[in-house]
Amino acid sequence: MKKIILLFFIITSILVINAAKNDNPSNKRAVIIIAPKDFRDEELFIPKEVLEKHNFKVDVASIEKGTAIGMLGGKYKVSKLISELKIKDYEIILIAGGAGSPKYLWNNHTLLKFIKKAHKAKKIIGAICLSPAVLAEAGLLKGKKATIFPAKIAIKELKKYGATYVKSGVVISSSQIITASSPAYAEEYALKAIELLKEKSSNDTPKKSKGKK
Repeated sequence: MKKIILLFFIITSILVINAAKNDNPSNKRAVIIIAPKDFRDEELFIPKEVLEKHNFKVDVASIEKGTAIGMLGGKYKVSKLISELKIKDYEIILIAGGAGSPKYLWNNHTLLKFIKKAHKAKKIIGAICLSPAVLAEAGLLKGKKATIFPAKIAIKELKKYGATYVKSGVVISSSQIITASSPAYAEEYALKAIELLKEKSSNDTPKKSKGKK
């Protein structure tokens, strides 16, 4: 009898654990892409914290491995190259801005290729500060409204690829794309990205058809 009770307890525990795993959003993953130098600190650390609080596992990638240094002196040890990223691993892809974005991320062939494939795969994609230009260069913002850091060169780059510049903190350009203009909006931007994913997941869930009476 004791063996039966013990076996029942073990089976029940396994079922509960598996159910928790299936319902736990910690299975969700996101990646934040940064410049190896002069990324904007808040645009990495704040979205990363927001995502982790919502039980996402967050990777950080760049064009170089090693210690990336932010504009404000923040440091992050990057262990993943953009070229090593697998789109299937991530639900949300964010690109941090900062003064290093134009130098290292704008017109970066590897990044553009990754972003185009991610968009085709229906991933949620966001860019903040100077990095919405990357989305424009990838052709993702053509005919869409978007925001960017209000520097003339940045706005010009946005418009060059067919985007409509909107002077706003956060702009949802489509059901997959979100842009933000500065580090002041880093938290809102990250939360909006999570909202877009929830909406996408809800829309992707097959609705039960009502049977004929």
